[in-house]
Amino acid sequence: MSKKEETNIQNETILKKLSLNAKKELLKYNLLNDLINYKYTILLDSVDINDVLSEDEIGVYYNDFINNISDFELQYIMPIEYLKSSILVVRFYDELNLKILNEIIGKIKKKFGKKVPIIFACQENKSDTRIHITFIGVAQNIVM
Repeated sequence: MSKKEETNIQNETILKKLSLNAKKELLKYNLLNDLINYKYTILLDSVDINDVLSEDEIGVYYNDFINNISDFELQYIMPIEYLKSSILVVRFYDELNLKILNEIIGKIKKKFGKKVPIIFACQENKSDTRIHITFIGVAQNIVM
């Protein structure tokens, strides 16, 4: 099997798992290859947010615009060691800076060692080219 055929099979497998809205967003912003290359988990479904929020207590979050990695400082509600679950919502207005996104994901994984589900969302407001990040982490073990 050629490399191109393998890539096509990977693409088809991923596309089958996504909602119609998710497929449109991936194709609109040419994120399908990024999904495969960067191993992101793409979910465009409010059910995922509700699942995270309905669990225990939120232990850590971030909710603001970001220009570079130094802007990303997690806000702790309680001291935690591990995340039971987490979600990262990325809203971008012009184009998605994958370098910054990779750094953010790397920082989260370094701190908590967890695969982070990501929701990509776009907005039509072209007046702001910054990326807006919302990160919610639900505590698994509370440090006493």
